Amino acid sequence: MKKSLMAIPIVLALGFSVYAGYFYYTHLRGVGPAITTPPYPIEDVVDTEHDPLSLPPGFSLEVFAKDVSGARVLVYDRYGNFWVSRTKEGKVSVIMTANGQATRMIDVATGLDNPHGLLFDIENPDRLYIAEEDRISSIDIVYDTSSGEPSSFTGEDMTTLVTLNAGSGSHDTRSLAYGPNQELLVSIGSSCNVCDEASPVRASIQELRNVEGVWTLIPYATGLRNSVFMDINPVDGKLWATEMGRDLLGDRIPPDEINIIEKGKNYGWPVCYGNRIHDVNFDTKQYIVDPCASTVPSYYDLPAHVAPLGLAFVPEESWWPEEYWNNVLVAYHGSWNRSTPVGYMITRFMIDENGYIVGEQPFVEGWLTRKNKAIGRPVDLVFMNGDLYVTDDHAGVVYRVRYEKPADTPVVQDPVNPADMIMVEGLDNPGVMFSYSTSSDMVVLTGRARGTMFFEASFPVVVTDDIGTIVAQGIATAQGEWMTEDFVPFSVTLTKIDDPVTATGNVTFSKDNPSGLPEHDWSVSWDIIFTP
Repeated sequence: MKKSLMAIPIVLALGFSVYAGYFYYTHLRGVGPAITTPPYPIEDVVDTEHDPLSLPPGFSLEVFAKDVSGARVLVYDRYGNFWVSRTKEGKVSVIMTANGQATRMIDVATGLDNPHGLLFDIENPDRLYIAEEDRISSIDIVYDTSSGEPSSFTGEDMTTLVTLNAGSGSHDTRSLAYGPNQELLVSIGSSCNVCDEASPVRASIQELRNVEGVWTLIPYATGLRNSVFMDINPVDGKLWATEMGRDLLGDRIPPDEINIIEKGKNYGWPVCYGNRIHDVNFDTKQYIVDPCASTVPSYYDLPAHVAPLGLAFVPEESWWPEEYWNNVLVAYHGSWNRSTPVGYMITRFMIDENGYIVGEQPFVEGWLTRKNKAIGRPVDLVFMNGDLYVTDDHAGVVYRVRYEKPADTPVVQDPVNPADMIMVEGLDNPGVMFSYSTSSDMVVLTGRARGTMFFEASFPVVVTDDIGTIVAQGIATAQGEWMTEDFVPFSVTLTKIDDPVTATGNVTFSKDNPSGLPEHDWSVSWDIIFTP
């Protein structure tokens, strides 16, 4: 009898071992690259004769910033510094730049709860939204007027807009983006691989709206298992998002997806995936009407388990070849739930004049070695000043991808230090208050600005009070040849528009940007005090 009882746990343990082995062999044979440490630092081999990364002819890749462990979302401020969320580190850091190069990294916020989404306010360029696992907050960034460095802050310094009582589980990243009508959106992944969610905000994109001073979440799009990254198509203004399909259905299904997000639509998860395919492995109910018929199908199916994350549209009028303009690049973070690893690359999708994807090809390959070791995993993709910046949370670096410009084209990189871009007579460093008389209908300012500030020999200047009232404005005009990288004298006559409501305000000098693309924007402001 005792021997029989002793045999039971042995049989159970043996059965569990057999099942675990079967599960591993079926689903997890390719997990190694995703969870093991890179075999060597990627910065040691990039741009050497042993460089494993391959790009199309004319393109090059360099390590822009290293020692950025866990780098995820990347945004840049109006001074050209890069802000990066380091989710597993619980940090938000700033990569300071000068003359187009990274100079140092500062951890401006620590001890956060899985910070991921970062987004600068569309109207207040010094207000930063931060999405943690359990809340969305904002902070007004304060820059030191001498060093240009932002002041550090803690979670307690941040203003909580909404709390996200979304429950525990997987998919702890929360991502932020502006929608087609400048809606502030947050993407919240599912709490599981596949399940019926208890929380209405999981597996969805929510609009974060301020209603009479109270921030609230309003459903925007549902049925999205894990749409971690979003971006606006500059051609038609539609919102695109990458979507990770469910796991444990084998190597080839379900597809990962690219979706075009529309307000009020249901994209099918957990019942449907891909092109309205019914997930009968999860949903075993019998239907008279196809449950997927009323859902939105995927816009474009990607290979299963490539784990699509960041996506970015190639801006027009960049240094890149014209055939790349308005194409979309997508970062494949790389599989874990697959027998043979896939992904670990950036793919280019060609888009025709009607907005349809008409082809695809690898853009950056080589993060997965022939021995199935991952030396990196691309995450976010961001364009600034015609260059592509890529975060890598596995190698802990930020890359820069450049296209070799024509030999006769001047290479100009907007400097971070405002004094290297524009100097105004009578004004000191940005942030130093000076008097602005409102008694005169016209005020004339003179100074010198880099030729890159001008377009057709001019750039705009505006004076506002602290609530945004336009007090005066004018067009600065070059007093000499402006098609140069050097400083050019300018003069601007500011014509009074209205009286200020507040006692203080700003005068802002903006680089002329006829393309309207945000990556070409640059401006600098001086604080002013209004006097009679």
